[in-house]
Amino acid sequence: MKSKKYSKIQLVIIIILILVMVVQELISIKQTSLTADEGCYIGAGRAIFETGNMRNNVLVYHPPLSYYIGSIFLLPLKFDKSIWQSNDCWQIGKDVMFHSGHNPKKILFLSRLPIVFLSIILAFYVFKWATELYGAKSGLIALFLYSFNPSIIAYSSLLLTDFVVAMMFFIAIYYFWKLIREPSKKHLVLTGIFLGLALLSKITAILLIPIFIILGLIAVYQKKYKINTKMLIKNLIIMISIAFILIFIFYGFQFDNLRNSLPVEHYSDKARSELSKAPIFSKQLVYIYDNIRLPASSYIGELGNLFYISSQPKPSYVFGKTTDNVVWYLVYVTFLIKTGIPLLIFLILLFVLRRKLPKKDLFTASTLWLPIVLLFINFSITNKFSGVRHILVVYLFLFILTSNVVNLKDNKVKTYNIITLILLFYYALSTILIAPYYLSYINELGLGPNNAHKITVGSNIDSGQDLYGLAKYMEKNNIQKIKLSYFGSVDPKDYNISYEYLPSPYWFPWVPDYTILLLHERKEDCSEKKGIIAISVTNLKNVQLVNKTCFDWLNKYEPIRKIGYSIFVYNIT
Repeated sequence: MKSKKYSKIQLVIIIILILVMVVQELISIKQTSLTADEGCYIGAGRAIFETGNMRNNVLVYHPPLSYYIGSIFLLPLKFDKSIWQSNDCWQIGKDVMFHSGHNPKKILFLSRLPIVFLSIILAFYVFKWATELYGAKSGLIALFLYSFNPSIIAYSSLLLTDFVVAMMFFIAIYYFWKLIREPSKKHLVLTGIFLGLALLSKITAILLIPIFIILGLIAVYQKKYKINTKMLIKNLIIMISIAFILIFIFYGFQFDNLRNSLPVEHYSDKARSELSKAPIFSKQLVYIYDNIRLPASSYIGELGNLFYISSQPKPSYVFGKTTDNVVWYLVYVTFLIKTGIPLLIFLILLFVLRRKLPKKDLFTASTLWLPIVLLFINFSITNKFSGVRHILVVYLFLFILTSNVVNLKDNKVKTYNIITLILLFYYALSTILIAPYYLSYINELGLGPNNAHKITVGSNIDSGQDLYGLAKYMEKNNIQKIKLSYFGSVDPKDYNISYEYLPSPYWFPWVPDYTILLLHERKEDCSEKKGIIAISVTNLKNVQLVNKTCFDWLNKYEPIRKIGYSIFVYNIT
């Protein structure tokens, strides 16, 4: 369906929805302290830009696009050049935030602000695609669902890779859809560019390649569009080539062997050690690792690291139970409890009323549904899933799919319109009521944010985001010092919180005896304590601690305060 000219009222609604979204994002930025992963990302883009060093350990975790984006507004600021010389992203982040002479809140705001701008661009694409498919009314519904989604607001307010990859992933599929329907060099190039940007955001975007192949084959099979197998193969080769050229450029035209490309010390030696243990071709793999020069070799190393990490044990917590590995159903539980009830009802109505709604051809329907299905399957069979942030892009497709419910052709259309308005009001109200703690949003199925820890923890409700709130609570109640177990990467002292250390995840750099090596045998003092105790809810459930019963003794007490739903405060006398 071709997009129509919008009335003044529609344009006003579009502007209001985007402004409301931005206001919510700015409120979230102001309230949310440095989160766990951000401690490694702050300033990382500028460090790579200043030094050209692709061996910074931040690049073991993800490709550099998000880091570059997060440093855009830091470029005009003056920093001591020695800050950028470290290979340790944690040290760079700490120095940029707290030891650079700049206000830490200003640095954090400027680092997160570019993601807010990206959210505005993505809002345009969500509205545009829904409008092209189902009309302007659906476009407005999709934009409304996007603008009031608590997870979208939460992650478009943080300097993380998750929102960036969701955006690039979504737009890449949009332009592939356009390419099949309206073949042109413009759509081919744009698909290749956004494929490259998605791959530069997060390695998991590699899923786009099988998605494109499957969708292309569906289009060929359907015989509705001007594409055959030969054209599909040609287009895929061109798109992947454009994407790889973009990757090569972003990695500074790097051409080296893998040993010299992964971060020094632990990561490089660890990778070589693992290859030497391979059941087959171990000698050949080690030889390639040591000697064969490859374009964008750091990126190729990251790809290998992803597969390695996905095969490693990773503890998780669901329904009150800690497991050694991520259980297959965690992604589905997360979706059900992190998705607003009205959106779930819209999804149900989509199936119930499917015969009375405008239908799209097989290729278009597959374009919207296939990414959702493959993402859920992927996170069901790998150990990578860490929370709703990993499936943000699923919501973008659901906003478009469910926006079709307003096009019902039925004699009860007025009744359904009233139901739709009630659901939209409920949807917006749920988000407004959780403000400014969007990260901790849990729907009624998940018992709400106050009781969510009985079902889930980790990034679904706790990313270490509530140090501002804890500092204010201590100041208001004249508490000079607390006993603290914190799930986050920043030293709470940097937020003027005086504390006595209690066991916390050992890989965070502020923890005593921190080392980059993963020491599984650490001594944790899990004895019962007295006084004012503050503990991150993830630590309360012992998920990332060596001793999986460390804080079970706190279960017999009730917290006197919950800071932003992620930090529980106890007064034990």
